[in-house]
Amino acid sequence: MKLERFEGCWTALVTPFNRKGEIDFEGMEKNILFQMENGANLIPTGTTGESPTLDWREHDRVITKTAKLAKGKVFVMAGTGSNSTKEAMRGTRSNIKSALMSQERIAGIGNIYSDEILFQARLYPKAKANQLNDRILERLFTGINEVLNTAIESQADPGKLPRHYLIPQRGKGGKCPVCNGEITAMKISGRTAYFCPTCQSNGTV
Repeated sequence: MKLERFEGCWTALVTPFNRKGEIDFEGMEKNILFQMENGANLIPTGTTGESPTLDWREHDRVITKTAKLAKGKVFVMAGTGSNSTKEAMRGTRSNIKSALMSQERIAGIGNIYSDEILFQARLYPKAKANQLNDRILERLFTGINEVLNTAIESQADPGKLPRHYLIPQRGKGGKCPVCNGEITAMKISGRTAYFCPTCQSNGTV
């Protein structure tokens, strides 16, 4: 099965626990089978409060169990949210652009500002989130704070943004404010991403 686009019903599964504080896999399986019988795609460990209560080993067990039951029948989108942004990135196999736009992982960052954050951090939009080392993650976190604070101060007016920002040049024919190279566009997760192929290398550094 290949997911071409998001459509239909998607259920964010609750992770049940028993009285000992352990995951109730029997109860979880019943819920999964019920959802599948009614045509729902599945989102394990996502959006229902599991992030603060599951460790990563439990995360993996829940996702693995769900994937095995659903294989070839319905789609599964694994939740990797966490109270720690670093942990959320480490648990995410998707590209960093998609990870930044995921409201489950980091709330409040949309398509345009994710482009700016990645530009300021000098990160390629398709770099894998779980392959970023601590130095690069620190650069990313700095970019998130700087860009969002600057957006607030400028009241989201592109004309008031600093000269070294990408957003005023974000579009067809735009020039990089750092190297003056051409801004490039590509589709990621159904959205158009703009970046500088020179300043944002085709890798993770």
